[in-house]
Amino acid sequence: MSSKTVGQKLVTAKIWDKISDPIIQELSIVSGESALSIAKCDGHQVATDPNEYAQRNWVTYYLATNTWLFQAREISERGCLELHEAILQKGLLPIIAECDRVANDFVKSYALDDNRQDKDIPPYLVYLLSACDDDRVALQMLRYLKRFSPDGADLILAESVKSLISCNSRCKDNNRKGFHGWASYRPNRSSSSPSRYWIEHIRDTLAEMLDGYHLDSTRGIFSTGVAADAPRPLAEKLSQYGMWECCLYKSPLYPISHGTRIAWEGESFSSSLFCAKVQAVPKSFKSARVIAEEHAYRQYYMQAIRMEIERCLKRNGYQDYLDLHSQVRNQEYADIGSRIGCYATIDLSSASDSVSRSLAYEVLPQCLVSDVDMYLPRTFSVERVSRTMHMFCTSGSAVTFPVESVIFLAIALAVREVASALTGEVFLPPAVFGDDIVVDVMLFDTVTEVLEQLGFVVNTTKSFGPGTLYRESCGSEYICGYDLKSRYWPRTTFVWSRKHLPTVIGQICALQHKLYGTFAARKFLALIVRSLEPRMTSHIAGTECVDLWESIPRFKVRRAPGLESCEDPRAEREVHLNLKTRYRYPSVEPTATGYNLMSLVEMWRYSTFLRLGPTFDGELERLLGVSSKNSPLHHDCVDGETFWGYTAE
Repeated sequence: MSSKTVGQKLVTAKIWDKISDPIIQELSIVSGESALSIAKCDGHQVATDPNEYAQRNWVTYYLATNTWLFQAREISERGCLELHEAILQKGLLPIIAECDRVANDFVKSYALDDNRQDKDIPPYLVYLLSACDDDRVALQMLRYLKRFSPDGADLILAESVKSLISCNSRCKDNNRKGFHGWASYRPNRSSSSPSRYWIEHIRDTLAEMLDGYHLDSTRGIFSTGVAADAPRPLAEKLSQYGMWECCLYKSPLYPISHGTRIAWEGESFSSSLFCAKVQAVPKSFKSARVIAEEHAYRQYYMQAIRMEIERCLKRNGYQDYLDLHSQVRNQEYADIGSRIGCYATIDLSSASDSVSRSLAYEVLPQCLVSDVDMYLPRTFSVERVSRTMHMFCTSGSAVTFPVESVIFLAIALAVREVASALTGEVFLPPAVFGDDIVVDVMLFDTVTEVLEQLGFVVNTTKSFGPGTLYRESCGSEYICGYDLKSRYWPRTTFVWSRKHLPTVIGQICALQHKLYGTFAARKFLALIVRSLEPRMTSHIAGTECVDLWESIPRFKVRRAPGLESCEDPRAEREVHLNLKTRYRYPSVEPTATGYNLMSLVEMWRYSTFLRLGPTFDGELERLLGVSSKNSPLHHDCVDGETFWGYTAE
């Protein structure tokens, strides 16, 4: 057994000591020992080290299996027993996969005429599903754990990276068919293929959509995510940016470095700077999300391009179809489609990785292509092996999401325009958010066909058109107008370590809110939370909060500041636990650019204030001239530590 496995075993053993309360054990259906055995069984399928996988996940298995079986027991005692026995025999992941397959068969056959055929249902699900009083409950039971994302499933992560490499190879083939030479990326316009016809319409639509595009590189920002060469704090990104640019906005008024390297020199470029670092992170029980971390220098300028795309969409009136910050329109259209069948939802497999450079450079306006080409990665590295990038870009880049969104919107609008011209009918407006596309149900077949002609792969298991009243878009699922998404297991991975424990407790509290309608599950999760954090408070059910929900809330009472001696009850305030963040002060040692971290942040804030002016928390504050208060400088210099602390309400 490796030292890492031993260390993880000690951590989970301490956690088990906390949650092994006799009341919790009596309430449980699956014991801790059984959860460990189930996790080890699954580990042989998804991890190279089953023992380490089991030690990292068995507490998560303990929570997942018990909350699932609590819901099953409320429906059917026998159905619960048979599901429990199947999990013990086969493991949890195979059962989740089988339930997901049954659910997919179910929703695909949920026809408008309600003429469904019986599907192949495993024996252990027969009693449970037959006892469900409506289809919503049946789908809840089948899909409760479909977002289950175990930690340390390295075989799943490796398979997802292979899928990325496969997408890159497919883009390479598309690029070879469509253009001559690396620099131009201009496909052969003499082609008379059906895709050429649609490309012309898509290009015209994008030209109108992005009319007036003009990049202002001084509007770049740094995101809160991790860069390839820097962690999350802003100061670290500024330090890396200063390796290539000695001043913010290329103005000597805002120096952040004493010396820089050259990113571009003639036709050559720094190979390390223009290489994206690929890694996979857990997404679900069957696949991982592959992202490519970009360098802070390039991300700054790509953020400026993203913001200019957003301004064009708003200025040209396309925010009615695409809002890069809101999924609400997609979700509303999916809801309407599930009620009367007028809208269809389309989902694509590996959409962002399937946008080839030849397609993007062919349909996007040339001014945008010229700007973005300077900052796109030329290679990506997988396990220290560098590969040429033939994709436009990958998840992790600031321009990937807006560019794929505008391309998919242009496809939907082009099909709608052509169909209206040919038939004389008026079709419903589309909505797009990333690779989640909602179109008029009458255009479903044509849109999917055009997408496939352009090199995209339609995910048929998650695309729903004529013949079913089930709709899914942007994480929301509806059947006949009923919302199904609210009670699923969270997609986030539970990392059982001392550092991440406060966050995990918050995730369990959020799950307790979802399952509040199942008495045993909500009681079980509340006991788990209080065993891990004995001070935990609670609100009345339905309150927006991060602590627990209970019919009789628990909290402390303190008097408002300055009224400690006042006996009036109106001076009392409820005090609840809340997730907070604390920061340590950074080192005063200078960075590689010659400045210390706090000086970099101070220069950034100063230059941003001079460029944009003050910011306000709301319209009232703007009217009164009360600007927002800046956080202390050191908050942007180091990663914060999450903890539970009291907050007065």
